[in-house]
Amino acid sequence: MNTQRARGHCRGPHGGPLTRDFGAVVVYDMHRAMRVPRTLDKAIDCAGALFSDIVYIFIRLLSIFGVRTSN
Repeated sequence: MNTQRARGHCRGPHGGPLTRDFGAVVVYDMHRAMRVPRTLDKAIDCAGALFSDIVYIFIRLLSIFGVRTSN
């Protein structure tokens, strides 16, 4: 069983599916944040949604580009 990941599988002419899919989620949440009523509760909800999007993208990038070593 080969445990190494293929390099370059997320690249493409427009940044690949990683950029398009997760970028769309961030754009959607930013658009939603700009359209909801400006209250403290909505601001906290939108900030949490954007923060979780960024954390998810970071974790996804680590899973794609991370190097696993076996001892």
